[in-house]
Amino acid sequence: MILEQAGSQVELVWSFMHEDENELCPFPTRRVEIARLDKLCAIEIRPIEVIRRKAHELRRTGNLSAKDALHVACALHARTDWFLTCDDQLLRRAARLNLSLRMANPVAYLASETP
Repeated sequence: MILEQAGSQVELVWSFMHEDENELCPFPTRRVEIARLDKLCAIEIRPIEVIRRKAHELRRTGNLSAKDALHVACALHARTDWFLTCDDQLLRRAARLNLSLRMANPVAYLASETP
């Protein structure tokens, strides 16, 4: 449903962190499919110093892992409205940070949001 809305109702963001995690995926077919998602994304975030600094701050203040902090820092840098993840621990930790974006798992997003 979310991917069907890409380009018309929502803009998706692809970051260097997606590339990094996709390269580590042990399933070749899944890697190919995930790489195709890049084409649906309107915004691409490359690694820059301001993102690294923000990620460091998020790790320190929110007890986020390095990768989670970089993902969230990329979303903040892109000024996204939403950050979707299936990682419940990340959602709990980030909820304490008073971020400028809303975070949810995709099911909760679809249940609550009309893009």
